[in-house]
Amino acid sequence: MRQSVVGVAGFLLAAGCSSIFGLDRRSIILPISQVDAPSTVAPGASFNVTFTVQSGGCKRFVRLETTKTDRVLTAVARGTEPTGKNVLCTTDIRYDKVVEVVTQPITDPFSIVGKQPDGGEMTVQVRVQ
Repeated sequence: MRQSVVGVAGFLLAAGCSSIFGLDRRSIILPISQVDAPSTVAPGASFNVTFTVQSGGCKRFVRLETTKTDRVLTAVARGTEPTGKNVLCTTDIRYDKVVEVVTQPITDPFSIVGKQPDGGEMTVQVRVQ
């Protein structure tokens, strides 16, 4: 009997805000709070860009979507949040760091753009010298 109770409790904890409790999740864009990249890179060199994505409470970070041209790398942080009545969320704030490797070809100056939920952008420039 005790194993059954423990098993059910474990299932309920693992389910979290799933639809079995009447809560569905909708897709959202999460804020990118920081973009770290070198200020200059050598021609032909690859480099890392670190995006810091803010989540927490009921908002969960799912993935970072990026698109790249030779002039710009654009990033959008995708997440989910529950919808429905009687949703209780914690007040914690989390910061997930995601590293993206930028490879050639790129041109000078190269821009890195983090899209924000309000439609704004955080932009960092990298010089190729």
